Amino acid sequence: MSADARVGEGPRSRALWLALLPPLVFMAVRWGLRVDDGAAAEPLWPLEPAPVVESVADVWAYFAPWLLTPVGLIALAWIAKRRGWLARGLAGIWVVLWLGGAAAMAAREFNRAQLEPVPAVQAELLAARPVAPSTRSAGGVDWYLRLAGESRPYRMRVDDPAAAGVPVGAQLSLQRVRGRWWGVFVRGYTVERLPLPGPAAAAGLP
Repeated sequence: MSADARVGEGPRSRALWLALLPPLVFMAVRWGLRVDDGAAAEPLWPLEPAPVVESVADVWAYFAPWLLTPVGLIALAWIAKRRGWLARGLAGIWVVLWLGGAAAMAAREFNRAQLEPVPAVQAELLAARPVAPSTRSAGGVDWYLRLAGESRPYRMRVDDPAAAGVPVGAQLSLQRVRGRWWGVFVRGYTVERLPLPGPAAAAGLP
C-alpha cells in the first residue's frame, strides 16, 4: 500500500464512522425507549395553548421560525462555502440532527416517566377537527377548549375513538398530570354536560 493510500485511509474511515454512528445512536435510543405495542397504553394527551391570531405581530410570531430558519441555513451554507468550511459544517449539522433527535426523544420519555397529578379542570369544547392517521401520528381529533379561569383557548389531540362523538359545546372535566420537567397532559376526560338543543353552532377553529 502506498503512502498516499495510507494517508487517505484515515480520513475516509473517520468519514464513514461519522456517517454511520449518529444514526446508529438514534436507532439504539429509539429501540431502548420503545414500548410493547400490544400493551394497552394509558392515554397521555398534551394540553397546549392554541395559537391565536389577533394582530400582525401574532402572524409574524407564528410564521417567523418557518421563514427565518431556511434563510439562516442558506446564509450559513454560503458563509461556510466562502471560507472553505462547507464539508465540516455539513458534517456538524448531520451529527447535531441525529444526536439532537436522540436526546430530544429520550428527554420526552423521561419527562413522562414521573408524572405529578394536578387538580382536574372544567372545560368547554369550542371546536373539533378530525385528524387522519399518518406515518408520524395515530390521528384522532383535535379539540379546541376553553378552560375554566383561562381567557385563551387550548388545544389537545385526542386519540380516543369516542372523542369524535362529543358535540361542540359540551362541558368536560379533564383529569390532568404535570410532566417531570415541563408540560401538562390529560389522562382522561368526563362529559359533564351536553349542549342544550338548538341551532347548531358553527364549529370553526378559534
